[in-house]
Amino acid sequence: MKLRPLPKIILSVFMIIVCVICGISACTRHRRPSEPAENNYGLSRKQLEFIEELGNASQKNYSKYGILPSMTVAQAILESGWGESELSALYYNFFGMRADSTYTGEKVTLRTGEEIDGVLIKMDGDFRAYDSFEEGIEGYYDFITGYERYSNLIWETDYKTACYMIKEDGWATASNYSECLIDIIESYDLTRFDYT
Repeated sequence: MKLRPLPKIILSVFMIIVCVICGISACTRHRRPSEPAENNYGLSRKQLEFIEELGNASQKNYSKYGILPSMTVAQAILESGWGESELSALYYNFFGMRADSTYTGEKVTLRTGEEIDGVLIKMDGDFRAYDSFEEGIEGYYDFITGYERYSNLIWETDYKTACYMIKEDGWATASNYSECLIDIIESYDLTRFDYT
């Protein structure tokens, strides 16, 4: 029995497809240096840069203020939504710091949410405002070291302890605040900034 030409054509097309797929697969395994590498955290380049910029700033300030860098970076991620919130993007307040009556610097009034008795309430709040990234970071350290209630955080070296203490000290109203910080620290290996 003689084979018809059609199956040979299908077989040839199939073999070409297999070769193309194998070639594409080999190319994706070995990226050229100019192509972005995959990261272990599933983060965008912008998020990775946000972590690095804050981590480096926190490390530089650790010897002066004694506030654990991993907690500082985790707070900024959580409070600012990766630097995307209006408060952080426009006013460089990455930590949701309020402007009480003792604060004499620039401030802005924004809508915010607070957890009160387990219920999320929307309200207006006055927040500290800054003109640059550097001022916002310095403002955080001025804020946290300016209140006696946060003094227990200075030179604390265990990130879990620090995350529980800052909630107990009154930083946030969210009942799961400490657990969120710990999860962020562990998910993105932020303790690497704690060792200078």
